Amino acid sequence: YEKKGKWVQMKTICLAGKNDIAVNILLYCLEHYEKNYIKCILNRNETGINSWQKSLKWFAEKRDVEIIELEDAYNIKDMIFLSLEFDQIIIPERFQTTELYNIHFSLLPKYKGCYTSILPILHDEEYTGVTLHKIQSGIDTGEIIAQEVVEIGANDTSLDLYKILIESGTKVVRDNLLKLINNTFTTTPQEKIKSTYYSRNYIDYSTLELEVQQTGNQVKNQIRAFNFRPYQVLKWKNVEYIDAVILDKLSEKKAGTVLEDNEVFTKIATIDYDTILYKDNFESLMEAIRKHDNVLAKKLCSSKQLIKAQDTHGWSALTVAVYNNNMEMARYLIDEGANEKILNNNGTNLLMYAKDCYLNSGDTTMFEYILDMGLTPDMEDYAGKNLYDYCMSDHINYIGKLSMKPDEFYRKID
Repeated sequence: YEKKGKWVQMKTICLAGKNDIAVNILLYCLEHYEKNYIKCILNRNETGINSWQKSLKWFAEKRDVEIIELEDAYNIKDMIFLSLEFDQIIIPERFQTTELYNIHFSLLPKYKGCYTSILPILHDEEYTGVTLHKIQSGIDTGEIIAQEVVEIGANDTSLDLYKILIESGTKVVRDNLLKLINNTFTTTPQEKIKSTYYSRNYIDYSTLELEVQQTGNQVKNQIRAFNFRPYQVLKWKNVEYIDAVILDKLSEKKAGTVLEDNEVFTKIATIDYDTILYKDNFESLMEAIRKHDNVLAKKLCSSKQLIKAQDTHGWSALTVAVYNNNMEMARYLIDEGANEKILNNNGTNLLMYAKDCYLNSGDTTMFEYILDMGLTPDMEDYAGKNLYDYCMSDHINYIGKLSMKPDEFYRKID
């Protein structure tokens, strides 16, 4: 039950898994539950380093939450076990509790198993979702506790969908965690019909290549489904492609015929409509922005996917424009839909990069432009530091009209 915002029923909550969803639920539990009753179990490939997703180990250690092994959890009697992208097989009989739950990124009974952000796009689904279910001996076969439907956008990539599923999965767990603690939920058995399963062997990445002997829609869906940049994009004839647009013109040539090829795209014929395949020119775009070669940069921005892409450190085209004081490209990218709230792998925001821009150039224009977007100096990164903290370290008292004195959290008016 709740008492002054805290949940009072001291079962152990064991969070097993990785990535943003596990960290999101850990932070949520820490807001409502006694820390001594929270345990974390890490995936075997856990590095303790925040990458494009947060590290459960990093956040657990920073907040002094106990990390245990799976075998340790077997002996905890009064425990709720939550699998959040956990990489080990759960054998219910080994536990002394039956309160074992999993969040799965599909609308069960469809898409049991792997590739839940790839296959719905590849199969041209309009919807997918997340499922909170009880863990049984089978693979994603347990009774359903709660589900949330997720719409798949016409241009969503597997990375886009995966991020949406994390948000929805976080919401479903938050909405139902108190019910799990108090055992006040109901369950529904999974239906027999429409049940599908895909193993890890279903996709062979070593031989993966764009199949062009298909319709324009199928070609586009392949590129979307395997676009998980910066870690993966689809190749054809040893060229990486990040996006596709189906044209209105019916194909007159044999499917797979190259109709035009340049540094930005390849236009091909398909079974039905001519289709443009946009090349993954992300690194060239970043370099052009650094050099203020804005004619080339804008040319390379023909694909919206390049505008929102991030590298392995979490830098985007907009990040590079802000850091390098390229105001023309910063404005252009924002106008083209770039996300001004983007963070790097350490939670660094654009306002912090704009501070570095000022430090390097002495020009306050970029900083004030980013500040006017609504980003606030008190936004913290994953280390718990905000812009004021970093400005104090760099001995900066003012940037333009903004006071950096710690007791003046306001924008100074002339």
